[in-house]
Amino acid sequence: MIHVHSTAQKLTRARSVEGMSLVEVTMGAGCAVPKQGFPRASLQLVLAGGYHEPSANMYRSPLSVHYHPIGDPQDAIVDNTSRVFGICLPGERLEVVRRFGGSPADPADLTRPMVVDCMLRLYREFRLNDEASSLAIEGLTCELLAHFSRPPVHREEGRPSWLQRAYEMIADEPSKHHSLTSLAYECAVHPSHLAREFRRAYGCSVGDHLRDTRLRVALALLRSSDLPLEEIARRTGFHDASHLSRTVRRLTGTTPGKFR
Repeated sequence: MIHVHSTAQKLTRARSVEGMSLVEVTMGAGCAVPKQGFPRASLQLVLAGGYHEPSANMYRSPLSVHYHPIGDPQDAIVDNTSRVFGICLPGERLEVVRRFGGSPADPADLTRPMVVDCMLRLYREFRLNDEASSLAIEGLTCELLAHFSRPPVHREEGRPSWLQRAYEMIADEPSKHHSLTSLAYECAVHPSHLAREFRRAYGCSVGDHLRDTRLRVALALLRSSDLPLEEIARRTGFHDASHLSRTVRRLTGTTPGKFR
């Protein structure tokens, strides 16, 4: 929702870098954004809140990343006050993706740890707004397009059950002290084999998946509960409330309180 054509949306900040438009938009709780087409292709990161996109039948949760091609219609019903960071991509940059095997003709969910991390780094540079950040934004955009050009390999039929078990063990118990050795032991495989096959199947490392899962669960609890920060940290595997606060601020550019 990065093209502001409705009173339901508020443009928080914006800047342009080498033909790219970067914006941060806030949408109020309970508002409805009418369907609109995108004049340019865009990548969007939900920083906080969450909203339902009826036209796509999708719910956009915090730290989700999605791609919208030119003309893709988008609308929103906003549950909680939401902040979205987006980058509009000029045609010549998309041509690079097409040349190297990407398929930007269709909408896509790109919520993968490496892509989310890259978008968060882009957002931090976007907020700095100095000469060095412009150079950093160009470099990070190239990195982001490289990730986009290499979608994760999905091999549901050939994926062994032990690999799915490793993935689910982290997703089900993010607060547990998971190590590559302990996960490999539970799956009865060698740690190096687990590490290699996990990245091949899911497009990220075991550590990336653990970090991403912990942060996602923590942000969901911040948004949906009144639990103290210390308790949320305990439930999601962070050392303490300070560790959780530092991580949220480092990755999102804001404090945990902004998610409540």
